[in-house]
Amino acid sequence: MAACSLAAGASAPQPTQVEPVRIVQEAGLTLSDYRYTESAMSLTAKKVGAEYSVAFLLHDGWFVRGALRGAFGDADYRGTGDMDGTPDYYFENRWGVGKSFVRGRHTLLPDVGLGYRYLFNDLRGVTDTGAVGYRRESRYLTARAGVRYRFLIPNGDAMEASIEHDRLIVGRQDTRLSDIEGRGPWTDVPDVINYQYRGEGWRFSASYRMGEWAIGSYLHLWRIKDSEKERIDVATRTGNERWTVWEPTNNTREIGVKLSYRF
Repeated sequence: MAACSLAAGASAPQPTQVEPVRIVQEAGLTLSDYRYTESAMSLTAKKVGAEYSVAFLLHDGWFVRGALRGAFGDADYRGTGDMDGTPDYYFENRWGVGKSFVRGRHTLLPDVGLGYRYLFNDLRGVTDTGAVGYRRESRYLTARAGVRYRFLIPNGDAMEASIEHDRLIVGRQDTRLSDIEGRGPWTDVPDVINYQYRGEGWRFSASYRMGEWAIGSYLHLWRIKDSEKERIDVATRTGNERWTVWEPTNNTREIGVKLSYRF
């Protein structure tokens, strides 16, 4: 009888409450000044861009965050002559896993992951000195690590800042040298693929957030070292030539402003 009485009085076990995954999205527009340089040439442009990021807020402060970015703007070429208004754009896709640390009004959000960057520049045409151009494509796969910082102001607004480092895992440079066929003495020129294994990028940003809206500035820097060299056979009207082709060390600096909305 006592055992039955205890069993009847015991409460049923309560199901474990699982915290739902929250999703935070943000979209923004950017305006920037862009400069790409090699030892003997440069590309400069005013670029308009768009960004989208999504964060999946998991349990115990963990999160997964992804960011997409694209920027467009005709670039002015300075090198073996001048050529203005060349189509130039890039796309980026970055993902990471991190954990937030909150202490009072301060929040740190470090994360690590991978990034992918694609760049395209169309230099087909002739410079003012008669030099013939061609299309160029760059693809970078990077390992990335970053940290974002947020400080809550008593009025409910927030100051935010971030820093990120990207280390090149592998880069691929597609040089469309076939674009110069039929110009000058060249009759048969193959396209070239060069691989890069050394380089890095840095990203810095600061912004002021008022509710869902934020406005701020950013600086992106890249330095990619010399690629591996490839040898190709080129046919001309007077015979064949053997060329050695590589992508030289290059630097990119982009500084801009950003307006974004969180939802």
